[in-house]
Amino acid sequence: FYFNNTGWRFGIGANFNFYSSNYENVFLIPDYQNFNQNFSTSTVNFSFNLRKEFDIPIPFIKRDSKNIQFFAFTDVNGNYEKDENETTVGDVVLKINNKEVLTNPDGVAVVENIGYGKYKIEVLPLIKNNGWFPNVADSIVISSDNTIQIPFARGVKLTGEIILDNQKIGLSSDLLKLSGIKITATTGENVYNTLTNKQGEFSFYLPFGNFTLSINEDILPANYFLTENNIKINLNKSVNNVYTAFYIVEKRRKVIIKDFTKE
Repeated sequence: FYFNNTGWRFGIGANFNFYSSNYENVFLIPDYQNFNQNFSTSTVNFSFNLRKEFDIPIPFIKRDSKNIQFFAFTDVNGNYEKDENETTVGDVVLKINNKEVLTNPDGVAVVENIGYGKYKIEVLPLIKNNGWFPNVADSIVISSDNTIQIPFARGVKLTGEIILDNQKIGLSSDLLKLSGIKITATTGENVYNTLTNKQGEFSFYLPFGNFTLSINEDILPANYFLTENNIKINLNKSVNNVYTAFYIVEKRRKVIIKDFTKE
């Protein structure tokens, strides 16, 4: 057999058959003594075959699977449709249950023969998003052959700082450094982190949603405490920037002032 890339199959075949019979013990009647008792035949066959499979839809039979195309792009104006000034997003992994596909430079990926139903979808860009995040739900419903849009929306820039309130009188022997403190924003199973600079300032882009902003209080020296942790923040399309602050206070020590100039 020979198979080509277009689905055709070509085949050739040959066989040889030989048949022999001996009637020596069968014809014992005297009238058949002169009968030729040995028989033999042979045949040679050659064959050629050609096969091509065609997909012919059976009438009145509903398909139970679909081919779904995904299209990823930067949604600048937030209308969930790609406009001329908006770019496609390649190298995005789309995971639908156990199936994984990767968008090409045109932002397109196809999942073939996926059954009807509701599926969990995960979107993972393999390149730096620079503040752009997939604005999609955590599940999709497959009901027909169609294109599912994967718009990337500009996230909200969250800025903030750590405000340190040291005691004015006296000098602490265990000063707190404001640089390199990890700030964590959590929403569901997604976790985003950033670090503070020397002035205790931080900033990062986050997608839309409800977040809990926190600091690991174990890094604080014993003479400092955090006034509020696990700050709840709602980031939605109506805002572009959000500011928040953490307040760290040095525990007050009792100070006795004595004036030796007086009796």
